[in-house]
Amino acid sequence: MNLYLSRVVWQLDRLGRSLKQLLTLLEDFNTSGIRLVSLIEVIDTTTSDGKLVCVHLRRERLVVALALRSHLKDRSSEKERTLD
Repeated sequence: MNLYLSRVVWQLDRLGRSLKQLLTLLEDFNTSGIRLVSLIEVIDTTTSDGKLVCVHLRRERLVVALALRSHLKDRSSEKERTLD
């Protein structure tokens, strides 16, 4: 008998408060063999399209993190210039 566990959510933003939390849950579900289905975004993590969405979310988080680091570095250097 194959037991298939699923977590169904209305929207992905209902699953986690942040992109980091959402990606952590997706990874946990994946390693535990739990299928995630989002009704509004029509995502099923067991399909190739669903897996692609997960990859896109990871990439988006990386881009946001890099942009934030760059912004903070720029602000830090601006403050140093004004103190001189």
